[in-house]
Amino acid sequence: MVIPASPKSPGRKRRARRSGSGEFRFVDHPSLRRPGAEKRFLTPELHEVLARGGRLTLTQEIMLFEAFHAAGYLAHKERKARPGRETKRLQRLRMLRAEIRERLVDANLGLVYELIRRSRFTNVDNDDLVSDGLYALLQAAEAFNPWKGYRFSTYACNAILRAFVRRSMAETKRRNHAPASFDPLLESGDTMAEQRESDSALYAERLSRLIDEGGADISETERFVLARRFPMTRNRKRSTLEEIGRAISVSKERVRQIQNGALEKLREAMEADPVLQ
Repeated sequence: MVIPASPKSPGRKRRARRSGSGEFRFVDHPSLRRPGAEKRFLTPELHEVLARGGRLTLTQEIMLFEAFHAAGYLAHKERKARPGRETKRLQRLRMLRAEIRERLVDANLGLVYELIRRSRFTNVDNDDLVSDGLYALLQAAEAFNPWKGYRFSTYACNAILRAFVRRSMAETKRRNHAPASFDPLLESGDTMAEQRESDSALYAERLSRLIDEGGADISETERFVLARRFPMTRNRKRSTLEEIGRAISVSKERVRQIQNGALEKLREAMEADPVLQ
């Protein structure tokens, strides 16, 4: 696999718009504003491609990305026209965007594993690379501009590699600060241990409250995955990605994506929590 020169990536500035809630991000292309955009982009052929699995041709890939941004634009308009209302049209457009995004990510999962095989980041655990790579792939799928003229694989490979580099640099920095493994038996006094225990209890309490009260906008599926992956009670066994996937009828890689998305929501909510400031 040849990785071409870097086009603009999710980390750089790009011409995109967000709705008031930030939920429906889309590339603001002029063709989306022309009359008949819904009929032109959300075609019956689109649903045929979504129903099939496997790889995508270049034409199918472009069609899906254009439809993804068209659905985002139409949902953005619907939200502005009926603020505060969860209309059936809005729900349909939201579900369509999620289905398109999942199809695009599934068709390009091989990029992550191929780049891990080729990159040789020896100081990073493979599971961490997979997790960061899948999250970068998901972000790239949301931000990719199909009207620029280059392939999504070019764009995504650069985004994934940058995620690997960031992880590797962070791991190197961590090891430089703590070259030896920590042994709590060598620590003198109980003050630091008590402080850590107090902090952990506070974070656990705030985290539980965020999940229970819906402060992090966690969906029922994300809540189920988190509960199985990170059980709150010690006597409950932690489920594997494959076990959770069988329970909700999705692949283990899809479970990993759901887990990473939910953890990102929780991280942002915890950073904004006034109690923890």
